[in-house]
Amino acid sequence: VNVRTSVIKTLTAVIHRESTLITPLLSDVLPKLLEQTAIATELVRVIDLGAFKHTVDDGLECRKSAFECVNTILDSCGGLVNARDVVVALAS
Repeated sequence: VNVRTSVIKTLTAVIHRESTLITPLLSDVLPKLLEQTAIATELVRVIDLGAFKHTVDDGLECRKSAFECVNTILDSCGGLVNARDVVVALAS
């Protein structure tokens, strides 16, 4: 999960700085990035604290980074991406 998060943060920085580097790869990268925005149930665990239960999501940081990267793509490469497809993918 940490490696995935680092890759997504690096991708966000590259897109923010030089978006022309990612445009040829956008059709391959965007679907994989949208997959990272879904909640991975295997990364969610419940800790029993006696009378209380605490839910810990170990994939939260990765998901937040993926949403930030999608936002950066829509800002930097908005003309190349169909925003409706992105919204449909995020809603499901």
